[in-house]
Amino acid sequence: MKLFVALLVLLVTPCRAEEGADIQLMAAGEMLQPGRTLEFRFATAMVAADQLGLSKPPVVFDPDWPGTFTWLSTRSGVFVPTEVPPLGVKFVIRARGGLKNFAGSPVGSRFRAEVSTPSFEAVAATKFQVIGNEAQPNTSAIFIFNLHVSLDRAARLFRFRDASGATVPAEVSYASAQGDMGGSKPGEEDWERRWRESIRPSAPQTEGADEIKNRLRISPASPLPVGNDWKLEMSPGLRSLDGKSVTKTPYELPLGNVSPLRLKSLLATHYIHSGCGLVMDFSAEIAPDITPETAGEFFRITPPVEKLRFEIAWRQCLVSGDFEVGKDYELHVGEGVVSDNGVPFAGKRTVKFRFAPVPPRLYLPEITGHQVLA
Repeated sequence: MKLFVALLVLLVTPCRAEEGADIQLMAAGEMLQPGRTLEFRFATAMVAADQLGLSKPPVVFDPDWPGTFTWLSTRSGVFVPTEVPPLGVKFVIRARGGLKNFAGSPVGSRFRAEVSTPSFEAVAATKFQVIGNEAQPNTSAIFIFNLHVSLDRAARLFRFRDASGATVPAEVSYASAQGDMGGSKPGEEDWERRWRESIRPSAPQTEGADEIKNRLRISPASPLPVGNDWKLEMSPGLRSLDGKSVTKTPYELPLGNVSPLRLKSLLATHYIHSGCGLVMDFSAEIAPDITPETAGEFFRITPPVEKLRFEIAWRQCLVSGDFEVGKDYELHVGEGVVSDNGVPFAGKRTVKFRFAPVPPRLYLPEITGHQVLA
């Protein structure tokens, strides 16, 4: 009991109550959260100074909410719940029938206050494979709910949609404790678990071996095609695992654009030691079947170049060979060039380039650390 009294917030504001009431409910707001205790203040002394401590609650809840009441002073006390309140409920609080103060006068006939619990809903979402406003065809997300949710018919409530109205159905599963958990922020754990831990902090809490049942991983059933302003939408109707609650509001998570693969830049370099080289910089990683050994089948350079070699480095393809300075060349991007996620290439497939002479510079011999120290 001392633990819950310690949780009491003293600098609070009155919750909504009838004007002129001789009882006030002090709360930081009207929305209940796990660990919240409810302090009541009275205009007159209710008990003698030697009667502080546990007592029969001077107030009643509709619907009923079991709990204990402790007098902290002769004119104030705190209600500590002993059961988890359901989500989406509004409690109406009134004075207990026949309540009298220490002097024997009736108290609380006009008192009425309300407190509510949040709705069953998605409280947070995290998206994956999104950088800035650029999404990927395999972009997925995790929706976090304040109750354990049922997978039964859940997939039909989710869809991916872009600005043109194109849609892709979703696949839904529980998030994995191994790969999807990440860090939990306050309010992202299951509502009932949070309340149980606040009511009985020492009680052991058990969770499934791997599935996190208040978190859903949502992935596209097929890769998202090229499109702008993709969103992941959830319609109302998702049921809690116990079947007692249903989401009533839609939820929308902006994802971004799925853009075609583009050649962002083509740089012809020429250095005194490494010679001529070509750097192709793409907007995304290219397909894994484009390797140093196979790149010549996807990229063609005319006129032909002897000793042509390719290197693949993340979003770049590096080309070296016996290029000639001042000669005009063309790079041809083949039809088979796609991103690592299968997004097709868009843009000019033929780009001209030439290598300029190495700019005149003063080249000094290499100086080693030993020479400097000498």
